[in-house]
Parts: sequence; structure tokens; C-alpha cells
Amino acid sequence: MSQNYLRQTGFKVLGIAVALFAFTALGTVPVFASVERVGEVVNSGLDQFENFLDYTQINRLKAESEEKLGITLAPYFKARMNYTDNVFTQPDTDRDDVTWTFRPGISGTYVNEKIGSIGVSYEAAFNYFTKHGDQNEQDQFFHAFAELHPMENLTIDVNETFSQQGATAARAGLKVINYRDNSVGVDVEYDWNEWTPSIGYENFDREYNGKTFDRIDYSEDKWFWKLSRDVTEELGGRRSRVAIGLDQGFINYENTANRASKWWEIYTKLDAELPMNMDLSARVGLHRRMPNAQFRNNFTPVVADILLGKDLNNGRSRVSGGFRRQPVESTFDDQLFYDEKLWYLKGVHKLTPRLRGRASLNLRNADWEGVGAVGGVAVKRDDWSIGTSVGMDYAVREWLILHVDYDWNRRDSKISDFDYGRNDFSVGMTMPL
Repeated sequence: MSQNYLRQTGFKVLGIAVALFAFTALGTVPVFASVERVGEVVNSGLDQFENFLDYTQINRLKAESEEKLGITLAPYFKARMNYTDNVFTQPDTDRDDVTWTFRPGISGTYVNEKIGSIGVSYEAAFNYFTKHGDQNEQDQFFHAFAELHPMENLTIDVNETFSQQGATAARAGLKVINYRDNSVGVDVEYDWNEWTPSIGYENFDREYNGKTFDRIDYSEDKWFWKLSRDVTEELGGRRSRVAIGLDQGFINYENTANRASKWWEIYTKLDAELPMNMDLSARVGLHRRMPNAQFRNNFTPVVADILLGKDLNNGRSRVSGGFRRQPVESTFDDQLFYDEKLWYLKGVHKLTPRLRGRASLNLRNADWEGVGAVGGVAVKRDDWSIGTSVGMDYAVREWLILHVDYDWNRRDSKISDFDYGRNDFSVGMTMPL
């Protein structure tokens, strides 16, 4: 990273900081004779920003919406500046950049004691790159849900999620990879004594923009059958539930017939409160994936999703760890999927009522079952990745939360072109308005 680039970026950050300070101070030019005086000026600026929010009538509109219509509105704004030393996640780490992300959003929820609840949310994301402007992208996310109770003991959940996103290109000079995801699902369950049978359906569709990735456009239809039971009494009064289930899926690639496949998975699951302020969520099953093409092999792994957590310091701290194994759809060469194994640890500690610290560590293995072609050579891809992150959140006011994060990630692959190391440092804020 050149000194000239550091100087330019530094001037930009300094200029933004000065502008924000001038806005919060509203024209005053104090002399900072002490730390206390700085605090007074900052608090004065925050107070005046609250007055500005009152002037915009946001709080009044939210209150009237809830009182007259029964709709709870939750607008918000997020912003983040991130420095990365490997913006394209390539073996060559001499590709740094500073990115800026702005995410305005709003959600609305309507609750009726008789029929249930209905809600929608929308978020836009504006991503700007300082050095690689050709990677700038505007994303959007939409979610709608309904939890309905047409009769006693019967619950119908309906969900739809839509996103339009752009993934950073693999190297400089290439265009952003744009794609759309759309998912629609319904789940019906009925409480019968201590048993709850349920059945669900979900359709997922992914579509890439441009002919380059047409071959991996796909849709998936999933069916879910589950029978669960409350076992709180059997486990000494600690809230617990067990379930058995069968999931089934059909994957179709519109432009590549030999990539289609079907799968089923039978599993058992336990959610339980344990002694010593611990809790467990464990799902273990057998997965069977069957490609339609005769020249492809079936795949039958034991899958798992296990999470164990513990609360400490009277709820001020929480540590958790888990393991997950599952097949994942692949875009590498002509491989249909890879076998993913993930081990992870997380910790959260509330240092003060306003200040929270976070840390995490993860180890991941992605193993492609088949052989792919790279540069005309047949290879079997197997990746190992490790990552860690530390961060802090500080609630300045109810409507202003500041964040600072550091992330380190490294991937080692049997194919050296997929190796990379990456450091990210970011500062951001969340404003629930």
C-alpha cells in the first residue's frame, strides 16, 4: 500500500470526520481545553440530532402508525467503512482497498390476536470502492412473512425472501457478478396434545445476470415432514423438545441437464436446556444425494448441525461452540456440490451496560467429491480455511450504536489458484431510528 494512497484516504476520512463534527456542533467552534469539554460538545451535538429527528416527525409517524393501524414501523440506517488488504481474495495480496457501505432499511409488522402477524422488510445496500470503482454495486433485500392462526392449535407460516446482489469479481478488470435469489415457502403445523406434526414446502430460485454463468442458474423444490414433541417434564422441568423429520429436494439446472439431482435426508433433533446455564441444539441425520446423470456417483454422508452454549457472569457473557456438516451446491467447474465441515467457537461479553465485546474462531473444510479440470489438468479440489474475528459494539444512545471489527481469514487449497489470505478492519454504525 503506497504512502500516497494512505495520504489520500486519510484526507478523505479526516474530511468526513470534520464534516460530521461540524454538523453535530451546528456551527459552534469550541476550544477543547479538557476531555470533559469534548464530551459536552459531543453530547450537545447528539442532543441536537435528536431534536432534528423530532423535527422530521419520524417518532410521531411511528407512534400514530402503531396506535391507529396496529403496524409497528422500524426504520434504520447502517454505515460501514472497511479496509481490506486483498479485495479480490486472490493469492496475490497486493490488492488493497477501502470500501464504504450504506444500508437504509425499514420493517413493518402487524399483529392481531385473532389471526396472527404479518410483516415486511426492505433494505438497500450501496457499496463503493475507493480504488476499484468498477466494483461499485447497489444491492437490495426484501422479506415478507405471515404467521397465521386460522383455528385453535393450527399455525400456518408463509415466507418470501428476495435479494438482488453483486459479488466482487475474481480479479481486477472483471465485472461484478450479479445474481438474484428468490425463495417462497409455507409451513403448516398442528398442536395435538404434546405432539406437533408439520409439513412444509419451499421453492428456491437463483438466476445470474449474463451468459457467462447461465449454466449454473438453478431452482430447487424442497418438501419437509416433521413430528416433534415437548419433553420438558421428562427432562426434569427444563424446557426441551425432540423431533424426527424427513426432508426431500429436487434440483434443476435449466441450461445444464446433467447437473440436475435429487436428495433426501432423515434426521432427529433435540433442543434442550441443560444444567449449569447451558443449552443444546443438535440435529443429526443421514443425507442421500442422487445426481440424475448416470456417470455421476451418489453421495451418502452423515450430516449434523450441533450447537452448545453456556451463559456466564449472570448473563453478561456467553460462549458457544458447534459443528456443522452438509452438502453445498457448487459453482466450481462441472462439480455439483461439495462436502462442507465447519467447526466454530464464539464468545460475547458485556463489559458495561453500553459496551460489548465479541470474538470468534472457525475452521472449515470443503471437499469436492468429483474431479474437475483446471488449465486442462484433472484435479480433485479440497480446501481448508481458518478465520478469526474480534469486535466491539458501543451504544452511544438508543438510536446510535458504534462498531469496530477486525477479521483475519486464510484458505489453503489443493489448487493453488484458490489460496488466499485476507485482513479486514472496519468501523461502522447502526442507527435504529
